[in-house]
Amino acid sequence: MRRLRMMVYGVGLVGSPLLLIAYWVLYPAYGDLSSADIVSDIGAAPGRTTVADVFAIMAVFLTVPASLAYLRALEATAPRLSRVGATLSVVGWMAVLPLVLMDVVARELAAEPKVFGAIFTSGPVVGLSAVATVHVLGGLLIGVALVRTRRVPRSLAVAATVAPVAHLASNLAGVLWVDIASWLVVAATGVAVLPGLARLVAADESVTRREQRGRGSGADTDLGVHVLDMA
Repeated sequence: MRRLRMMVYGVGLVGSPLLLIAYWVLYPAYGDLSSADIVSDIGAAPGRTTVADVFAIMAVFLTVPASLAYLRALEATAPRLSRVGATLSVVGWMAVLPLVLMDVVARELAAEPKVFGAIFTSGPVVGLSAVATVHVLGGLLIGVALVRTRRVPRSLAVAATVAPVAHLASNLAGVLWVDIASWLVVAATGVAVLPGLARLVAADESVTRREQRGRGSGADTDLGVHVLDMA
């Protein structure tokens, strides 16, 4: 069970940011802010968009075990920051998922940019976009928790704190290399967290085994008492 947990945590912590890099590198509408530019660029490269979206969807789902991994690693020493940070991260990334699916809408409406524009600027989509941005705040809080707890080298923790903001700023400005660098920092932070996380997971399983043995001993004792009572 320990190996399975660590595998899931590791894939989330390291795999998710690397998949996001693949997504942004492939995504033809990177840096586009207007609906007209987005639908035009996606319509010009629908196959590339589809491949990029596969990476994005996998990455979004993997942010859940990544957030849980940070929560487990930081909860004992920074409970409030880790809990709020992990919660905001999961909520924000789950809101990203339907926004990724907007690429499908753009592909289907490539010949009708005005219709896509109306959908893109509609209340529900704007609301989802606002909720999605809270993953940046979640990542920022997790970074602050890493700085405080010293789970990773301080310089890396500071870089991890800045990374979510750098991602958002570079995404809006269309500066791809900064975005890639920010996700590489996130992946490196995940790698650095894994050894300490493995020790915590091992301790969890040790406690669980002791509790199970204790319950077993209690059951045997109770059985003995009942047998004696019957005699």
